[in-house]
Amino acid sequence: MDENEGERINMDLATPPEGADDAAHYPELHAALVRLNQSISGERMPKAAFEQLDAEIQSLLRPEEVDRYLKPLRPHIETDDHTVQYARHFHLTKILWARKGLEKFMKDTGY
Repeated sequence: MDENEGERINMDLATPPEGADDAAHYPELHAALVRLNQSISGERMPKAAFEQLDAEIQSLLRPEEVDRYLKPLRPHIETDDHTVQYARHFHLTKILWARKGLEKFMKDTGY
């Protein structure tokens, strides 16, 4: 039997996690994720607006999450104004998964 079998986790990323540490700034981070998703799904956010949102997100993350958030999408993909929004969206999603306890159920890809 898997050690996590039977554990129930609310997978809705809009719902904050239960622990106080994991819930800290969670609604604001989720709202930022929604904004990033809208940007990568449609017209790109202007560079100045993205930089402001990016700085806000970094100020809300815990210190140990910032390095993960700033990682490139993949080491061999050059980050430019276009791809950085994808990278930030991807890593913020994984940070929110981790805060909800979902990441332990997923294969670690190193990114």
